[in-house]
Amino acid sequence: DNYRDINGRKPGEEGFVPPNSRQALKEGQYDDNYRDMNGKKAGERGFIPPQKPGKLAQGASAAALALDEGLDDNFVDANGRTRKDDGFVGPTYGADHLDVNGLKPGEEGFTAPNGQVMREGAYDENYRDSNGRRAGQRG
Repeated sequence: DNYRDINGRKPGEEGFVPPNSRQALKEGQYDDNYRDMNGKKAGERGFIPPQKPGKLAQGASAAALALDEGLDDNFVDANGRTRKDDGFVGPTYGADHLDVNGLKPGEEGFTAPNGQVMREGAYDENYRDSNGRRAGQRG
């Protein structure tokens, strides 16, 4: 909630520029760098996206806005695409990620954050191990 970009904007505000990016986002948008108040990132079950100014009514609980799928149409991938766009790449995720059915990466039927259903032992390009490496990368 306290993070500000180089222009003084908070995540979710129009024109916010995420860390390590030059791409300004539209109001309500967020990317793979954003973490909610509970430390969850896009793609994690119960993730709470940044709120547009004035969206959360006074006294309302932000927890009520938690997403079962872990992301909504305001997530922007590294190429500036949302899940409605062709070529969309979902957020990165690790071994502790639970999909909407409670399955973890590598389990038969696991649904990756980009919607791809995986076979047992399979990982997509967004999976990262505890060292931040992709499947197949050395180390």
